[in-house]
Amino acid sequence: MSKLDWANFEQELTNCDVRKNPNFTSRIVPTKFAILGWYTPDLRALVRSVKQDNLIYIVDNMPQNFYEETLIKALLLGRIKDINTLLPRLDKFILDIDNWATCDMLCSDLKIVKKNYAIIWDKIEEWIKSEHEFVVRVAIVLLMRYYLNDNYFVKTLNLVTNVNSNYFYINMAIGWLLCEAFVKDFDKTYSYLEHTSTPLNSDVFKITSGKVRDSFRLSPEQKQRVKNMCEVK
Repeated sequence: MSKLDWANFEQELTNCDVRKNPNFTSRIVPTKFAILGWYTPDLRALVRSVKQDNLIYIVDNMPQNFYEETLIKALLLGRIKDINTLLPRLDKFILDIDNWATCDMLCSDLKIVKKNYAIIWDKIEEWIKSEHEFVVRVAIVLLMRYYLNDNYFVKTLNLVTNVNSNYFYINMAIGWLLCEAFVKDFDKTYSYLEHTSTPLNSDVFKITSGKVRDSFRLSPEQKQRVKNMCEVK
């Protein structure tokens, strides 16, 4: 797709007669990019229309003038099947992420992680030390989605509990991950947090307690135990 072709595509993206709600999106997604208001299913349908042999060229050449284009690029990256082709493009893309929605959509579609646990783990250890808020959030959300398993469970808890941040979206991601960890293995997570020598900041405990409280997958007794622990911590 040439620059001219993409200009035509952007015009279509702007004018296409699909359901749009830019005002709603702008209220829940703070971003520097202009928002057109496309719904996610419509964007996914658009991305599915891209042929595999055009995929890399589009990823490498498409602009990011609109919020929706960041989502499209995140979805396109999720379709790359070769890890060595993906990683340099992923490294570059995550530096431009400025909102939770693009971050979380990218992570949800990176199914390639399931075939490359060790390789992506090494990248996560690198990204989680970044000074960029959403690079760190990418690392944490990937851990939550793919690494709360038998092989990586405790390593994941250890990695996130060593993150000490004042960034809201990083702490939200940690609280979300810890809630999912409680759902996956309550006793192991509780024991780890109770005995860890690394103090989590109070914001993380508040967020974790709130997400646990709102979960439909934990019992009232489990919720109370987490609430009590978080209050003590």
